[in-house]
Amino acid sequence: MDQPTATSGTLVYLPEQSRAGRWAGACFKAAIFLRMFQPLVVLGGAAIVILLSTVCPVAAQTGGPIITGSNPNAPITGIQNLVTLDVWLLIAAGIGGIGWALINGMRRQSWGAQLIFGAACLGFGGIVALWNEYANGRSPDLPTF
Repeated sequence: MDQPTATSGTLVYLPEQSRAGRWAGACFKAAIFLRMFQPLVVLGGAAIVILLSTVCPVAAQTGGPIITGSNPNAPITGIQNLVTLDVWLLIAAGIGGIGWALINGMRRQSWGAQLIFGAACLGFGGIVALWNEYANGRSPDLPTF
């Protein structure tokens, strides 16, 4: 099998030999096409904004923000919800990693990396959850022994 090198002409045969090479060639062609029309898209968008602001300037001052409605705390609440979702995803990944390590241990395969990274996900999820509680002004409820 021929090894591709950087000399001229040898990289031309790569798309003929591999699916990844064809996919990369298509991506390069799409990037070149989009790069050619990028100034036109920016100019067109700017022209539309200027046209709309001159035709109807009152539209910029009516109603609340588009994203948040009339609630000014909506972006903050959204970030808090994303942090909470990330905590749950980290905890789920930690439980999944530890479970995967147990299954691999029973099948007599390597299990150390799964156990370490599963425990790291659980630990980091717990630290982020604790930080999130303190950052939002709530004290975490700790169990009494």
